[in-house]
Amino acid sequence: MTRITKTSEGVHINPIRNADESVILDDNKLKQSLNGMEEVNGIYLLDSRAFVPYETFKQGKQTPEDFAQGGIGRGFEHARGKAVKLERIASNEFHPDGVNVVGFDKVSKPVARVANLNSNNGFLYVYGYYWLGDGGCAFGVPVLNSAEGTAKK
Repeated sequence: MTRITKTSEGVHINPIRNADESVILDDNKLKQSLNGMEEVNGIYLLDSRAFVPYETFKQGKQTPEDFAQGGIGRGFEHARGKAVKLERIASNEFHPDGVNVVGFDKVSKPVARVANLNSNNGFLYVYGYYWLGDGGCAFGVPVLNSAEGTAKK
């Protein structure tokens, strides 16, 4: 599950958590979590976490290349450069109308959400507004050598 925390300054991808695995929503602790992260072309990376300032990406309709070069695509892929895997997924071959990034609006206080990819009406939609908890949606890669990943559905 890809958890995010939206703040007034940007989006934390796989944000820091409390001992009980709940997402930390204290603005000061979130800012402190940036210490030790490496700034790479405007976004911040450390292990599986990323912080993506709002000014590093655009929302709305865009080309797969623009999405892959933007901060939100690079943050989700944890890419130092272009997010080549997401660019391939978002390619015109699969999504002739491009990418539509929605739901990553600035907030006045930290808010926990789940990110979601959805293919619909010719677009790859990248959503940043799904709730955590029951009924949440997320994106990931199946483990194809597991029994569940190889079973016919």
